[in-house]
Amino acid sequence: MAIDPQQQRIMGYFIEEAREHLETILHGLNNFAVTIADPEAIHELYRAAHSIKGGAAMLGVESVRLIAYYLEDYFKKIKECPDLKIDQKLVDLFLEAYAYLPQLLKQLEQNFAVSQAMSEAAIEASTITFEKLGAHFEALLKVESATAESTSTI
Repeated sequence: MAIDPQQQRIMGYFIEEAREHLETILHGLNNFAVTIADPEAIHELYRAAHSIKGGAAMLGVESVRLIAYYLEDYFKKIKECPDLKIDQKLVDLFLEAYAYLPQLLKQLEQNFAVSQAMSEAAIEASTITFEKLGAHFEALLKVESATAESTSTI
């Protein structure tokens, strides 16, 4: 299927911008302890995911939009829990979820589209990752809540 030059140009701009946002996210995740200690840094991750989500939605790249949406949502949750004690498992789950985006972007760059098979596989696999991320995030919140409760009763 041929893509018109205007659409190709728009897709090229999206890919270039998305690459920059992915670098921001990866840098933030690789330094997550420092990132979450800085409200502006975690907001930067949120904005990067939000921008990828918006561009992908505009271009109809549903798999990228959905994964970026979930990352954005979890970055928002992190922003709302600045005292959350993160652990390596949380970082690993974020990195696992993030890893789908560069793969999808690479196919988008090569073909100006993501194949339906790759899109479906990425959505299915990332959904499992985000479920694990959500469950672990909730477990960390419970630990934080229990810790706060025990120190307030002392």
